[in-house]
This record gives sequence, C-alpha cells and structure tokens, in this order.
Amino acid sequence: MTPRTALTLLLLTVGCGELGLTTFNATPEATITWPAPDAVVHPGVTTLLGRVTDLDDAVDELRVAWSVDGQPACEPAPPDADGRVACDVDLRHAEDPQTITLMVCDPELAWVRDRLNVDVQNP
Repeated sequence: MTPRTALTLLLLTVGCGELGLTTFNATPEATITWPAPDAVVHPGVTTLLGRVTDLDDAVDELRVAWSVDGQPACEPAPPDADGRVACDVDLRHAEDPQTITLMVCDPELAWVRDRLNVDVQNP
C-alpha cells in the first residue's frame, strides 16, 4: 500500500466514524484597535492593542499571535478575560509602511487575522 493510499483510507475512516454528527465551528474575530488604520507612529516601543472574540469558545481558549512585516512580534498568548490583547514592539523608521498583523486561532484550529499598515516616521 502506498503512503497516499494509506492516508486516504485513514481520512475516510476518521471521517466515516463521525457520520451523522454535524458540528459547526464559528470563525473567531480579531480587530486591531491601536494603532488606527493608516496611522503615523514614531520610532520606539509602541504597544499594539486588539480585541478577539469567538462565538463558541471561551476567550481563554483562544491563542493570539502578533507580527510586524511577517516577523513574530510577541510570544503567542491568550487574551485577557474581556478578549483584549496587547503586544509591545520596537518599531524602527522605515521608508515603506509596516504591516501589523493580529492573528487568533481557536481550539478547533479555525483562525482569522486583521492587518493594517502604519507609517513609522521620525518626530
């Protein structure tokens, strides 16, 4: 049996074991609340703020990750009890806007991200 055939059989077996049981998993929501869209920020440490929610999972079950220009900005962490998240980042002056991303994932691995661009300019 080839590895591909074995994988197909495994997926069919697992899938068939749940026939008759339909579950729905809502996609979580993520919103960057600071900085504002198209904001201009000064170089240095800036606290990124956001809020995450999920209709069918408690906020303490969600995992959050921040990135700046595709690079991890903070360690993945759960939000506080109200779904608020924060990340302190050291932004440097750049010619082009920097992309900030907030990603949230629920226990069923549904995920979503919010992105925004910020200009980092010297005062």
